[in-house]
Amino acid sequence: TATLQEIATASAGLASGLRLRGTAAPPSIEVKVGQVMSKDFVTVQEQDTVTLAEAMMRWEGIQDIPVENDEGNLVGLFSIVDVVQALRSEAS
Repeated sequence: TATLQEIATASAGLASGLRLRGTAAPPSIEVKVGQVMSKDFVTVQEQDTVTLAEAMMRWEGIQDIPVENDEGNLVGLFSIVDVVQALRSEAS
């Protein structure tokens, strides 16, 4: 399971590699996260099934969904890659 620091590092690498069509420079990322973040979002619980998480992601049109524990604390991020891994492990 990735830590929040690992997720942040991976995301920073992705953002630095983005290019706007027709430009050589990456887009400005000086805007603060709090100004553009989603405030109305869905989550899943640790005990929810992969089937439920995948259905929620499909319904919401998202590729990642935050995972909370019973206390409502963020414990991870479930992604479409996790769905594929779960299907592969179930098939073998």
